[in-house]
Amino acid sequence: MNNAGFGVCGRFDETDIKEEVGMIQLHAIALVELTKFFVRDMLDRKKGKILNIASLAAFQPMPFFNVYAATKAFVLSFSESLASELQGTGVTVSVFCPGAFQSGFQQRARLENVPIYQGKLPTAEEIAEIGYREMKKNKRVIIPEWKFKILLFIARFLPRNVVTQTNKSLMTKRNS
Repeated sequence: MNNAGFGVCGRFDETDIKEEVGMIQLHAIALVELTKFFVRDMLDRKKGKILNIASLAAFQPMPFFNVYAATKAFVLSFSESLASELQGTGVTVSVFCPGAFQSGFQQRARLENVPIYQGKLPTAEEIAEIGYREMKKNKRVIIPEWKFKILLFIARFLPRNVVTQTNKSLMTKRNS
């Protein structure tokens, strides 16, 4: 399971480029390197499962969280592409796209006041169990909650600027 990550939230011109480059290196480069390292042995054995962790943010533009969303879009695209490439080899690739859950992520990313991170959230253990269970079923893209599946489905039919503006509105409430 490739599950290291952190977020940086804020206006792009005010965020720390070193943090953002570190995030790109961790979310994208380290994930590719680890996958490359393990996939060869899995292919030799004709057996293996890879579970990469993306995010619901992977499916949409996220103003004030733009580099994070872009890195998770990379994880989603890379994982789906690799899953197709490895089809029939005995090695499967799943990509898990959870939404908000209880963790230290919110504090690290400065998201405590964003509405989606408030209220009762699932625990990290509950989310991990869903990802593991669905990976065992060889599910390619795993979205843990039906409400998110519906929202993502609807968003596919909306103009991109509407989705972007909606997300901008949600993210700007962080300082209210």
